[in-house]
Amino acid sequence: SKAMFPLSSEDSDAGRKTRPLLITSFSLLLVLCAIPLLIMLFYPKLLVLILFGKSYLEIAPILFFLGSALSILSFANLIIVYGISVKRLSFPLLLFLGVLFEILLFSFFHSNLREFSLAFLFSALIFLGLSFFSVRRKR
Repeated sequence: SKAMFPLSSEDSDAGRKTRPLLITSFSLLLVLCAIPLLIMLFYPKLLVLILFGKSYLEIAPILFFLGSALSILSFANLIIVYGISVKRLSFPLLLFLGVLFEILLFSFFHSNLREFSLAFLFSALIFLGLSFFSVRRKR
């Protein structure tokens, strides 16, 4: 998304279409997120064993949730950076409210790793939705 910023900003300023660049960036991010997510989904124990060792095997069942949440936040970041680069970030206050919502969720749902991971995933989905809403098309 950081590499996309100057290109989409330049295209937008020159009056060229920026959507193809967004679609390309989205597609690349999808591939970059899908590969680790598939590994986390099908081989979580092996991944934890390789990276952290036996003492951390208890995190294997939640690894996919955490990876999914981080992937969703990556897409939200892409959308926000795109919106800034083409000067379409309409409601930045909504993004701040999304962060406050995430803090609120974490303050209530933190009694175990699974609960925290699901709260993180849910807040990431909310933030992604707010990101889409914050980057509005000019009419």
